[in-house]
Amino acid sequence: MSRILEGRVEAIYEVEGGPVPMSYITRGHVDKETFAKEVFCEFGVVADIERVEHVYVRNTPWQGPDGWVVVMNLAERGRGAYPITSIDQGWTTT
Repeated sequence: MSRILEGRVEAIYEVEGGPVPMSYITRGHVDKETFAKEVFCEFGVVADIERVEHVYVRNTPWQGPDGWVVVMNLAERGRGAYPITSIDQGWTTT
């Protein structure tokens, strides 16, 4: 039996190709428990269900040092925004 989100959960890195994901996402607002289980199945990460969120994001262009890239920003529900289910890994800076 195939899992409902199989292959649809993505790891998001602060820097492309970075060593540790800063969050995991899937498009759409899906059941939080199902999402947390899929993060574990796909990545071996135990996701605290209390930290799973339903949010909206918008992709916007940004000019970085290596040229233009598209970044995902939190947004209010509205034109150009789309729903995701996510869990932030709780980055800390040193």
